[in-house]
Amino acid sequence: DPASVLSISLWLSFIATSALLIWASHQSANKPILLQAWMWLKGMFWVSLIASLATLPLIGYVFERLPAWSLLANVLLVPLYALGVLPIALLGEVFALLGLVDIASQIFEISGLMIGWGNQILLWIYTLPAGSLWLRSDMNEMYIVLGLCLVFIGLLWFKQQRLMALSSLMLVLFVFTNVMLSERVFTKPMLYVWDVGQGASSWLKTPDFSLVVDVPGKKVSKFNGGTVAAQNMRHLGILHADAVVLSHAQSDHAGGLQRLISNLNDVGEVWLADIPENHVYFKDVLALKAVRWLKRGDRFDVQDAAVQVLWPPQGLVVKNSNNASLVLLITLNTGQKLLFAGDMEAPVEAAIVEDMDEDMDEVDVMLMPHHGSKTSSTAALVNTLKPKIVIAQTGFHNRYGFPKDEVLKRYAAVDAKILNTADGYVSIRFDENGLEEISSDKFGFEEVELDVK
Repeated sequence: DPASVLSISLWLSFIATSALLIWASHQSANKPILLQAWMWLKGMFWVSLIASLATLPLIGYVFERLPAWSLLANVLLVPLYALGVLPIALLGEVFALLGLVDIASQIFEISGLMIGWGNQILLWIYTLPAGSLWLRSDMNEMYIVLGLCLVFIGLLWFKQQRLMALSSLMLVLFVFTNVMLSERVFTKPMLYVWDVGQGASSWLKTPDFSLVVDVPGKKVSKFNGGTVAAQNMRHLGILHADAVVLSHAQSDHAGGLQRLISNLNDVGEVWLADIPENHVYFKDVLALKAVRWLKRGDRFDVQDAAVQVLWPPQGLVVKNSNNASLVLLITLNTGQKLLFAGDMEAPVEAAIVEDMDEDMDEVDVMLMPHHGSKTSSTAALVNTLKPKIVIAQTGFHNRYGFPKDEVLKRYAAVDAKILNTADGYVSIRFDENGLEEISSDKFGFEEVELDVK
């Protein structure tokens, strides 16, 4: 199978086996028989340790995970499989070939039961401290450095410089772990609006705060907006979110929270509108994370920004979930105003415009309400806010035809720069002088800079 050379399983097995053969070739085969049991236990430990170390660079690079408990997992599971699962399964195969199907089935059930025990051990290990750590994925050169260091340490070991080898190993693993679990330093606020298809997900990163706004997807799906947002954040060197905003109870905005949580090392509180519908729809969220319940008129500060809640009123009951969207105005320390509008439609926009104070006069960046539907972005709202940049969150060639032409014309009439995630993710950098940089990139190959100040 020529394509097998592209299989990560083949390379993990090849590297681990190669390392074990190199190690075994330096071991003495002449041992007193009384030491065989002890040597077997020591050998199992060394096999597990060497396999874990040899495959660490490739596992980190491919899976972006730190297998902190891989040695423990191997020590527990290798005997279970070597002495239980595999011999019993082979015995069952022998009985099956002899035509004794009933006996074979009973034997296979025993083997399957042991596999279940192994799975339970893995699930337990996953719950241990550091059992599910993600690594930043913007420093791939660290895996090359790690691999070269491990080769050098192996040479020291075979030259009988054991103390130097162990000391070097501890130092290398300490430095590697600390670097890959650290986070990139952002000196200026950044807004990223992800390409997640026909859904909404964005990320506001200030020097000291990480805020995810919406994560779409079906709750049972492994790959959804939560996965995409987390992967993108790790690619930018960030492994946590201080808060997650779920604008309203629809899957194209809120279905991917569990995937986001499981794909980052830490997720803080969740921000939800304090309305009856959310207390029911997000009941699973309440069991996962602390919730900050927000209502119209709330104002509070986070690191490097001030947050104002424009909608909805506390206890609002509506037939259309779009009109229960949590609408936030965030003012950065650098002075820019950002509007996160969810899927609010014309009635909500009218209420916000009517109640608008001078602080709301004109915004620098806003997410186009309801993906650019004609039910939103009324002339009154657009003419009042006059955004410098407006971003439509839509899927490529989406069946709804978003954003609608009449909506685009309203924004164009106030000279707004219009961007669309259907063309790729959007990123904006802010500083005291205004919007420093805008880039839109479909596939991650290059950034196209637009001069918007």
